[in-house]
Amino acid sequence: MRFKFLIHAVSWSVLFLSGFSGLTAAAEPSANQELINLVRGLQEQMTQLKGTIEKQDAKIRQLEIRGPEIQMAQPSQTQGEVTPVPMSDYEFNQRLDAATGGAQKWLKDLKFSGDLRLRYEAFANHGTFSDPDRNRFRFRLRYGFEKGFGDQMKVGFSLASGEKVTNNGHNADPTSTNQTMGNLEDFKNIWIEKAYATYKPNWAEIGPISGLELTGGKFTNPFEKGSSDLIFDRDLKPEGAYETAKFKLLDTEDFDLESYFTAGQFILQEGSTVGTDAEMYGFQLGISPTVYVPWMDRPLNFFGAVSYYDYSDFEKS
Repeated sequence: MRFKFLIHAVSWSVLFLSGFSGLTAAAEPSANQELINLVRGLQEQMTQLKGTIEKQDAKIRQLEIRGPEIQMAQPSQTQGEVTPVPMSDYEFNQRLDAATGGAQKWLKDLKFSGDLRLRYEAFANHGTFSDPDRNRFRFRLRYGFEKGFGDQMKVGFSLASGEKVTNNGHNADPTSTNQTMGNLEDFKNIWIEKAYATYKPNWAEIGPISGLELTGGKFTNPFEKGSSDLIFDRDLKPEGAYETAKFKLLDTEDFDLESYFTAGQFILQEGSTVGTDAEMYGFQLGISPTVYVPWMDRPLNFFGAVSYYDYSDFEKS
């Protein structure tokens, strides 16, 4: 009985395996078809995804090209308004560099200046025949710039209007930049008012010396602060060179004391023969004490200066 049972068990196992293999053989074609369909579906999705990526790449390239023209914006708190998003310094510099081609680096530390003034002048001479009453309209136009190269060097120039003078041999009046209207509406003159270079070395700031300035060319009068209109006209722009040293003598909580010394070498007239050159050598020593008063909003500042001017060979020019 035991042997028969084993034979029946083996026969049932063979039948079961043969049936399973038949089912596997029958299911194999449908499984392959599902796998093929799955692969095809993935291929279609990859194709669509590739096309989407290509379109996005094209839009990104267009945005990069139009970048400087685009200003991002975000909705503001109020309805219907759009507030621009503030850009960073890096983004601003990148856009400025793209717009100017790198020229903004030269614009650093560049200062422009200028002004226009219109004036009416009335001369009441009581109607005398030799000196009648007069009405005069005038204007003043000035324009210039100053360019810094670090904190030690700067150069500058300016242009200005002015009268043309012919009776004393000069091209223009050096003490006035006013231009009178008239003369049959002819074109007016523009002159070089200033052209200079200034050097302020950091290495000179030693001990009580708080600064040193060396300037050459045609410049603002360095003696103007310690003088009056009786000595120098405010429109006068000397030519030559000057040196100014500033000193910090005292620096306390209630009292400061500063001083300066200026030496100038001005060219008055250049002659074509020996001994006909005329120069002026000037020296000025100034002192400025400052007193801090507790009950006053601003400190009290005082100033005084002593000057000496030596004109060399001026009578020969």
